[in-house]
Amino acid sequence: MLTIFTHPMIYTAVEQFLQQIKAKADKHGLAFLEKPTNNLDQLLEMNLTVAQRTSIIKGLSPEDYSTGPYLCNLHPQYPSMIFGRTLQKGEVFIELSKGVDKAPVMCRAFRWASKKLIYPFKNKILV
Repeated sequence: MLTIFTHPMIYTAVEQFLQQIKAKADKHGLAFLEKPTNNLDQLLEMNLTVAQRTSIIKGLSPEDYSTGPYLCNLHPQYPSMIFGRTLQKGEVFIELSKGVDKAPVMCRAFRWASKKLIYPFKNKILV
């Protein structure tokens, strides 16, 4: 079922965020903040290499957007957005931030989603 979505400006902002993330990752790389311990355990369970996680992130689209932007205590001037992807064993919660200039993109979280994510742009028609 398709739903009409009437906020193309938000969609465009997410689209631009992803374009900037991907361009910056190509130039400066991606830094995975792999803590706390349960996040490390989940990464081991996912059995994904850094290259595979990077590929998943570079393959994100606005339809994978869930929520955000959010401000982070570490770098409040660089908001993060939440995305999700479904893998074989479940849904993955991905939090990304552009981070500091001339530094890698920050992946603040790449873990199993603790609850079902909502995707406001999936199966929607922008008007």
